[in-house]
Formats: sequence, C-alpha cells, structure tokens
Amino acid sequence: MSADPEKSALKRRAIERMFEHARQPVSELPTVRAVLDAASNRIAKTVSDAIGHDIQVSSAIAQEVTPLEAVVRCEALVAVEYRVQPWAFSGIAGLAPELVFGWLDSMFGGDGSAPPPALARQLTEIEAQIARHLAQAALEAFRIELSEYARMSTSTDAVRWGIRGQEPAGHGENVLLVEIAFAPGDRTILVMLPLPMLEDARSRLVAHEVPEAAPADPDWKRCFRNNVLASDVELVAAAEGPAMTLRDVALLEVGTMIEVEAAAFQDVAIECSGEAVFHGRLGQSKGYFTISIEGAMTRAAAGQPDDASHETVFS
Repeated sequence: MSADPEKSALKRRAIERMFEHARQPVSELPTVRAVLDAASNRIAKTVSDAIGHDIQVSSAIAQEVTPLEAVVRCEALVAVEYRVQPWAFSGIAGLAPELVFGWLDSMFGGDGSAPPPALARQLTEIEAQIARHLAQAALEAFRIELSEYARMSTSTDAVRWGIRGQEPAGHGENVLLVEIAFAPGDRTILVMLPLPMLEDARSRLVAHEVPEAAPADPDWKRCFRNNVLASDVELVAAAEGPAMTLRDVALLEVGTMIEVEAAAFQDVAIECSGEAVFHGRLGQSKGYFTISIEGAMTRAAAGQPDDASHETVFS
C-alpha cells in the first residue's frame, strides 16, 4: 500500500523547517557582517563627498524581516524603488530626508546642513534625481562587496516621500533589511536585499569566513625563552689602557709596543654586544688566559648615566 502523498509532503516540509531553524541565519555569518561594514563605509564616503563634510558610520545592522515590515520601516523616509536581477526582486531603499536635502543644499553652495521640509511632500525632479543617485550608490556598494559571492545588477524606478505600508510586488519571501546609521545627526539609509541571493551564496560566504585564532600554546613562553637563551653571542674582555691622544693613535703601526700597567688586568670589563655586563680579573690557568668574574657591571661603573627606566638584563 502506497503512502499518503499529502502526509509525506507534510513530513518533508516539517523536516525542512527543522533544518532551516538549525542553520545559522545568513545575516549572522561573519562574511556577511564584513560585507555590510565595507559597503557601509563606501556609502559614507559617497555621502561625505556629496555634502561636503565628513560623516561616519555609527551603526550597521542586518535583519531578516517580512517585506511588509521592511516597507513600514521606510514610511518616514524618501523611498526609492528598485529591481535586483537576475533574482526578479523588487525592493525599496529608504533614505533619511536629511541626506537628500543636505546633498541638494551642498549642490547650491550650502554647507550640506540645511534641514528638510517639516512635512513629506511630492519631490521635485532634481530632488528625485538626488535620491535615485544616492540609492544607486548604496546598491552599487553592496554589489561591489558581494561580487565575489553573488551576481546582482540593479535599476532604480519610482521615488516617493511618505509611502504607506504596501509591500513590493513580486515576492513574498523574507528580505534582508540593512539599516545604516550615520553620525553626526539622525541620518539613516535602509536597503532591502533578496534573501534567496544570499542563501544561494551561503556556501561561498561560509568558505571565506575568517578562521578562529588557534589557542595559544601554553609552552610558547618557555620555548621562546629557551630559543633566545640558546642564541650565540660574542664576549669581549676590555682592559683599560694608557691615556693616548688622537696623534698617538695616528702614529701607531705594526710593531709598536703599548705599555699597559699590570693593575689594569685586575679589573677588566666583559662586554656583550658593546655593553659592559660584568667586571673581572685577568689570570692564567692550565695554559689559558682566564677571567675570574668579580661581579655585575653597574651602569655607573660602565660610564653610562643611571636611568631607572633601563635595566640591565644581567643584574
């Protein structure tokens, strides 16, 4: 007896839902976070160049929401409708009026800080063109940052200020709503991205995630210390010679005899890398010249200024 097709479909759908809930939301993938930050900084630079003074990204958030919820969030903003191909996606970019009218103010010689009209109204052609340009710049920033993972091309359409909650036609799936806030001032840009595009690129986005740092080796300090201490160094024993002038040194030649008092060998300096570290006494043992270390060399004895912030490693 064959299984009930309707029950089989319900079971399959239940399993699919369980799998979807178990997966990390695409908005939480580290690579998507990196794309979001990079695109936000691109948009901030575009706006800064347009309005004539520097603005910074104060926050950038991505959420998976319904199309209707995304539209409601854009109601008080200048809304630019656009399409994303090849995903047959219709979306809306919500632009803070302060950005649009600040850009307009800058075009006419202002400092970009002119406030927008108090109430939403129909936009003039030049205002609509500025809004389209700003929306296209935002979409282009995401296209560039996502180009390694997904294909997308965009085209803008109608521009309105003061839309009502009516979701874009053509899709009923959730969207990725990106909200970018800029400082100074209350300036926000909302962009809707198609979730199917990002889900299709999930494997590539995950493959490019930055791996977590490997746990630190608890023995690394000991190994590092042992390797440093195993380094070869050259020790030099220096005895104080007679007082000489530059003329005396210039007259030195092969065969010249320099007389050194025997007492000089009673206190020789042992130097490492040009720094005196010990003092000792020269002697002989078993046919070799030897140096008996008498003590550590202080900075004062080495003729160096006493500096509490510098400590000799051989103290």
